[in-house]
Amino acid sequence: MLQSESVEVFSKNKIKIRLTGERLNHILTNHPEMVEFLLDVPKVIGEPDIIFQGEKQEYIAVRGSNNFFLVVIYREEKEDGFVITAFRTRSIVYLLKQKTVWKKH
Repeated sequence: MLQSESVEVFSKNKIKIRLTGERLNHILTNHPEMVEFLLDVPKVIGEPDIIFQGEKQEYIAVRGSNNFFLVVIYREEKEDGFVITAFRTRSIVYLLKQKTVWKKH
């Protein structure tokens, strides 16, 4: 995936979510550990384990993998949406305070 490319994936709400080159650059600059997981970002949105509602109307998609979680924060508008950021974490305990809006069965 090149930093000038844009990738699209559908959320659980069937909204097209864009990962733009600008957001990709943001992710790599602020979370350099994500370089090896960039191809997983669309999968976290399209096939999450759980989605939380953020405090500013954003969604927080989480997918567990081995000993860590991939977290992708994105916003949905009426017709489309966009990735805000993505990162890797070992714990999502702090997210459990948020409202769960979707959970894998």
